[in-house]
Amino acid sequence: MSRLLLIDDEADVQYSFQRIFDTPEIELTTASSGEEALRIIPKLKPDLVLMDVRMSEVDGIQAAKQITAADPAARILIVTDYDDTELRHASMRAGACGYVLKDNLLELVPLLETIVQSGK
Repeated sequence: MSRLLLIDDEADVQYSFQRIFDTPEIELTTASSGEEALRIIPKLKPDLVLMDVRMSEVDGIQAAKQITAADPAARILIVTDYDDTELRHASMRAGACGYVLKDNLLELVPLLETIVQSGK
């Protein structure tokens, strides 16, 4: 079983992910802010963190830096509406292993399977 943590401040995005990943192979936990995620990650120890880049309190880039500082092996995938080169580069510098757009969440399933299986 893979443990995924979704960090997104939009309830409709959380609901969409819950529907997509409603399988026995995946345990999906959600958080509404980077600050909340930083509190639960040490206990949850997710296989993969899916995180929006723009959120109130602690944004995705700041959270990624803190998560990877505490656990350099953490795998973080930024999932966002912002197709922005600078945000993409900042996310990768912060420790994210990928940056994808929310345009079609169903396209994320094969990518997530690859990331979880590869351990990268």
